[in-house]
Amino acid sequence: MSLKQIVAKAQESLKGNGSTGKNATWYNKQNKCFIVDLLNNDDPTVRAAAVSCEFVPAKMLQNAFSEETDTDVIRAILMQPKLSVTSLIAFASDAKCTQFENDEELCTHIKERIVKES
Repeated sequence: MSLKQIVAKAQESLKGNGSTGKNATWYNKQNKCFIVDLLNNDDPTVRAAAVSCEFVPAKMLQNAFSEETDTDVIRAILMQPKLSVTSLIAFASDAKCTQFENDEELCTHIKERIVKES
């Protein structure tokens, strides 16, 4: 059997294997489903850990930010560098902002981000 035939046979057997259908797009969709499940969890600690992860897309962060009510999760979202400056500016004029008036670390972070990216 020639090398060409061996490679062809290996490729043919890989096509028949069910795992080869799971390409990068499939894994990306599974990853997004997993992140959504974490962001919709009942436990605020799980949601705070999920939004702190570097792999959460910015759009998901913005959606979570608009729907979230727990202060620890909101704070974790605000500290995330992927959150847009537009969202930070909107937060500064929102009623949620009053809950964090005494949080110097968060206020400094928001001011630095707004000044840096403006």
